[in-house]
Amino acid sequence: MKSVINKELTPQGKEIRQKVFIEEQGFQKEYDEIDLTAEHLVLYDGDIPKAVGRMFREDPQNPVYTIGRVAVLKEFRGEGLGRMVVEKLEQEAKKKAAPQLNFLHNVECRSFTKSLITMQSERFIMRNFVRIFV
Repeated sequence: MKSVINKELTPQGKEIRQKVFIEEQGFQKEYDEIDLTAEHLVLYDGDIPKAVGRMFREDPQNPVYTIGRVAVLKEFRGEGLGRMVVEKLEQEAKKKAAPQLNFLHNVECRSFTKSLITMQSERFIMRNFVRIFV
């Protein structure tokens, strides 16, 4: 599995988000101004893009990063790819000396969120996101 992080949302990343968030989950406004400043990760198996996520700072003066828009194509779910996306973004945040990560999640995806709570970092659920201390 190969992960690629870009400063812009690539066509492959956009396609995954289109399929998952718009076509499957019915979101109307999937793309926002955060996409312009976020770092976007696409997870590939060979040349096949399978999952995506993004990481951004809500306040440029604050070193806290937020991970969100984690999506895995339906046919590849259950392989641990969502967790892998979060772990790769968490590693990237550590490289940037982020003291804390916030994880934004869709409340309909509780099973995925619960699986993240078992990861190594200390976490707690607060409203509609999981906060991760690195």
